[in-house]
Amino acid sequence: MGFSLYSFSFVHPQLQHLVAKMTLLDTLLFYVVHLVDKFGVWHRLPVLLGLAYMGIRRHLHQRYNLLQVGGTSGQNYDTKELCFRTADGKCNHPSDDLVGSQGTFFGRNMPPSTSKYGLLDPHPSVVATKLLARKKLIDTGEQFNMIACSWIQFMIHDWIDHLEDTQQVELRAPDEIASGCPLKAFKFFKTKRVSTGQPEDINFGFLNSRTPWWDGSVIYGNNDEGMRRVRAFKDGKMKIAGDDLLQHDEKGIPISGDVRNCWAGFSLLQALFVKEHNAVCDMLKEHYPDLDDEKLFRYARLVTSAVIAKIHTIDWTVELLKTDTLLAGMRLTEEFSSVYKMHSLLPDNFILRDIKSTNSEYECPPIAEEVPMMELAGKQGERRLSKIGMEQMLVSMGHQACGAVTLWNYPSWMRNLVPHDINGEEVPHPIDMAALEIYRDRERGVARYNEFRRNLLMIPISKWEDLTDDYEVIEALSEVYGEDVEKLDLLVGLHAEKKIKGFTISETAFFIFLLIASRRLEADRFFTTNFNSQTYTEKGLEWVNKTESLKDVGIDAYSWLHKGAYSCSMEICLNSKSEKKTRYLDYFMHRINLLRFHKIIPVVVFDGANIPCKAATENERHRRRKDNRELAMAKLKEGDVKGAIELFQRAVSITPAMAHQLIQILRSENIEFVVAPYEADAQLAYLSTLEAEKGGVVAVITEDSDLLAYGCPATIFKMDRYGNGEELVLSNIFDSVTSKPSFRNFDKELFTGMCVLAGCDFLPSVPGIGIVKAHSLVSKYRNLDRSQGLPPDNEQNGNISYLKDLHAVLLTLKLACHLHVVEIIVWLFLFPAASGIGFAVDDNYSIALSVLKIEKGSQMPEDYSKSFKEAVAVFQHAIIYDAEIKGLRHMKPLAEQLLQALDEGLDFLGPKGRKKVRKTEIIGEIPPSVAVAIAEGNLDPINMEAFNCMPTSRNHLQPTAFETSARLQSLQTADISSQESCFMVFSSHKTREKSTMKQGTVSTERKYFPDAGLEKLAFPVKSHSAKENVVLEDITLKVPNNNPFKRRKVDEMHITKANDMTELVSLKGEDENSEILCVFPDNSQLTSPENISMSERKLEMSKQIESIAEEISVVTEVQNSETLCINMGSQESVSSKPKGVFSGRGRGKSEMLKRSKTLNTEPKNSILNFFARA
Repeated sequence: MGFSLYSFSFVHPQLQHLVAKMTLLDTLLFYVVHLVDKFGVWHRLPVLLGLAYMGIRRHLHQRYNLLQVGGTSGQNYDTKELCFRTADGKCNHPSDDLVGSQGTFFGRNMPPSTSKYGLLDPHPSVVATKLLARKKLIDTGEQFNMIACSWIQFMIHDWIDHLEDTQQVELRAPDEIASGCPLKAFKFFKTKRVSTGQPEDINFGFLNSRTPWWDGSVIYGNNDEGMRRVRAFKDGKMKIAGDDLLQHDEKGIPISGDVRNCWAGFSLLQALFVKEHNAVCDMLKEHYPDLDDEKLFRYARLVTSAVIAKIHTIDWTVELLKTDTLLAGMRLTEEFSSVYKMHSLLPDNFILRDIKSTNSEYECPPIAEEVPMMELAGKQGERRLSKIGMEQMLVSMGHQACGAVTLWNYPSWMRNLVPHDINGEEVPHPIDMAALEIYRDRERGVARYNEFRRNLLMIPISKWEDLTDDYEVIEALSEVYGEDVEKLDLLVGLHAEKKIKGFTISETAFFIFLLIASRRLEADRFFTTNFNSQTYTEKGLEWVNKTESLKDVGIDAYSWLHKGAYSCSMEICLNSKSEKKTRYLDYFMHRINLLRFHKIIPVVVFDGANIPCKAATENERHRRRKDNRELAMAKLKEGDVKGAIELFQRAVSITPAMAHQLIQILRSENIEFVVAPYEADAQLAYLSTLEAEKGGVVAVITEDSDLLAYGCPATIFKMDRYGNGEELVLSNIFDSVTSKPSFRNFDKELFTGMCVLAGCDFLPSVPGIGIVKAHSLVSKYRNLDRSQGLPPDNEQNGNISYLKDLHAVLLTLKLACHLHVVEIIVWLFLFPAASGIGFAVDDNYSIALSVLKIEKGSQMPEDYSKSFKEAVAVFQHAIIYDAEIKGLRHMKPLAEQLLQALDEGLDFLGPKGRKKVRKTEIIGEIPPSVAVAIAEGNLDPINMEAFNCMPTSRNHLQPTAFETSARLQSLQTADISSQESCFMVFSSHKTREKSTMKQGTVSTERKYFPDAGLEKLAFPVKSHSAKENVVLEDITLKVPNNNPFKRRKVDEMHITKANDMTELVSLKGEDENSEILCVFPDNSQLTSPENISMSERKLEMSKQIESIAEEISVVTEVQNSETLCINMGSQESVSSKPKGVFSGRGRGKSEMLKRSKTLNTEPKNSILNFFARA
């Protein structure tokens, strides 16, 4: 076969006449596409090549598949004067005010069909009965649920509806299939055919009774009358019922922009976006109080319409907004209307779920009942939806798969359907929707399947086997259409076409979507030239741009892990080898997948080390867990398994090793995570305050109320397996006029102080003091009016106010007479300018605390004042990981006044010491590379051990008091003052070259696996007999991944007498490549007398060495480090040069979490509703 630019032999014969009309460049581009099509591999190409293929196709379709129907008849206008969307879609195109308005022509992607086949060839009822009618529901599995199905209808009702004629047509089923038709005959109105007035071009067309713009007309209406019907005319808002569903008129018809042929799921989405509109109104009114009702409504409509468009385009196309505008692209096409006929997605019965059931977390909610879809349509459906409620309906829709777009899957109930008119009223005659859709395509001149493919430059089929490899389908197609593939209807072909893996729709339909979806954005000036702050307002534009961030949430990992561990608590506590032991991972991923299914992006945050000021709480929890475990074991021995499990649930603890198992799964699933240096709550609160480009999350899902005290803007508590939870938005708490107690005059700092007084993990509650009492104390006795403050330019008034407050404090102190109360009040009162501690350094709590002391003095700890200051500082200045600087820092900068006030140091927060990095305060004690390693899940935050060296069964250590910064310093230097009388080295080696001993020192050189990388280890060893240190220098070794001698028999031991002061002991374990090297500085210090036999001496020394080995669980493997320092008593190891230590390990996060955030304005009940911000 010859090939050249001037030969069509390469091109399919049925496409040559189309290629002949192309330019030379477009012909070359077509050849590329055509070559790929011949091999049928475009969807299997590498990503970049696949995108290039789709880009070329889109270019060709824009050039040759956008046909204008009718001329231009509108007028020019000033777009600056008309800066809002109109009710009927007018005045969007800058040079023609009628383009895209209600009642304009549908466009075309190809010329109207000139098929030789008539409207009844073959009869639509025959096609519907033999090829479309549902035999048994075929669903899409987990790919598409009923929410997605309803969304498609929601979009279609925003864009498309044909204007009908007044003339009726009757379709009567042929006798041979009449018995199988639900309706033997039915009547309907023809589509109104209108002349375009251009006989030389497309001389007829059909009118769209809806506005084709992405203008939200599905909720706003398509004209002024419809828009007035839905408006509340107050604060720009729309009508909504008290149950968050649509209001209804006296006839029972929902009050919304489009009410034709609606059902309960469709109405639910309408209500959702009415709530979105009202939420935007609240936001705009808050930021622009001068806006009147009309402007609030217009701006909110712009914003909400853009949100709807953004949600759809994020799901359906990756095309970005552009500014090129073509007239033909401003109309939806007949072909687009045809490929969007997806009624096969609807089931025959809706499965209503019982969301109040307490079944297993891993199961779908049980079925409450199966509701026939007919009962959810029209007025009857609205009444049923009111009884079901939004929450139960949404959950049920989310758990039900919709039908597949395939043959023999058309809903049975839609073949005997009572349709509605544009006012939502039922029409007199039922219809067979399946047969009607076949007729409509033929009536409107839509090309049949093969002609449709040719016009899209796709290779047509020549036999049924080219369409599908299903022999049953081939036989049925032959029965209806014979062997004439040109007769095949478009709808049938799209349903029969073999789907690309992962596609719900056919490839043919996809290419229409590829063209039209982006064109609908390009053609709209409110998404292109007028997509700016002048048109939307600054806050309105911000709302649109940050809508995607509604999907980004922080997850408190340990809270879900702990709840998941309840189902396998006994297996965990008994260290069972049962597969049930890891159920907590299934529990966690079940919830993660629920969020991802609803396009919510989780960001998982793990707890790090125990924060020092929380040591008492952790120790108490550890004690309770230990006691409960002992009680559980006793119950188990008695045979009371149920009682034992209840106690085991109270005894279970989540360890870093368990968390690391989850981290490995998150890595494999490409789910973002970060390990906090200390409290996950602090890290989550920090992420919730970040800007979009720096990794902010819009809300936090947790079981811990401490997030509120940290100032987290939006929190979802106790999310269940359906996505329901209690939502608390901090700003709503402060603004609420109905909540009790009221926080109207509170701010974040004052609120935090109240939480501390009420009791928290860092400051135990005083008996009898809860939220209500703490709120009362703070509200009643705070001295300064925070809503007004002191006049900054009137020092005299300020001093008088302070003196008056001081007098009140002294009177209270006279009654209290407790020195530690004096300390805290004086501290609080005398440093009002020390903003680093927030509210705690002004005098808002002086009287409140003194009154508390009077009332509860005998029940308050002696160090309450100190603990109070520390607890406040923790909530405001907690140590967090900053991905931007790749190090640790405080949530809020530490003021110098605070440092002076807390003269005992900041050890209660974590490592002491600060330094500046690019004007950003960071923690100086923990090296940045170690902080990164912890954050990325490579290093145990408690023991500083690499996870890949750690036994997965290892449990938490018992919480201990905070080790001072001097202790941390000792772990980072080679000159450690050892408290041990010996040291040990674990090494893997092949040969030992030489060993030499000197007085007071030991110098050993070894050569191990040359290709493994050599390390150096230096340990000072204290000599007992000679009052000098024996320093071990330059031991070259490879550190192993575990301790080969722990609980193992020593098979071989060699003792080398170096001199009178030292002995070198070499032990070989079961692994021939492992050896322990021990140096005993003074033989006389050995417990065995020197006159015993060598074998006895070896045995005794072996026992001592093994006892030391028991103290060390593992030695961390370190790469590219000059010195590794290990303190044997602490089970910790830290590299003195950590730079590059963790190179080559898997990372959970690359540079930083790149997300965006926004604030909510309304409280909701469901997290899924919350992230729809409706």
